[in-house]
Amino acid sequence: MSPDIGEHTPYCYDVTIRRLQIVVLYGFLQWIR
Repeated sequence: MSPDIGEHTPYCYDVTIRRLQIVVLYGFLQWIR
């Protein structure tokens, strides 16, 4: 098993979560207004 895979997987997962949080937060602010 390559260490490269272990390095990339959490990073991609973190980026996806951050994007999802931004989209949810933006939609939530729009819904409040």
